[in-house]
Amino acid sequence: MERMPERINVLKVISYDTEGLLATLADIYGPDYEITYADVFELASEYAWEDFQSVRPRELIFQDENGTELHSDSYGD
Repeated sequence: MERMPERINVLKVISYDTEGLLATLADIYGPDYEITYADVFELASEYAWEDFQSVRPRELIFQDENGTELHSDSYGD
């Protein structure tokens, strides 16, 4: 038998357009607010928590315990 990894991690992937996130943040805080990475990640996290509960992911990524990609599977493939 082939040598298998100790563990296989499966990640659900949802991508967000950075320009869209920035536009949303500008609408929330106004044009003079200096948007930070923390702001962008916080908004993306909020969206992700909602999306993970209600949307089938478009892609699954399989990794070993070291983060090496073993396989990926896109919805509809």
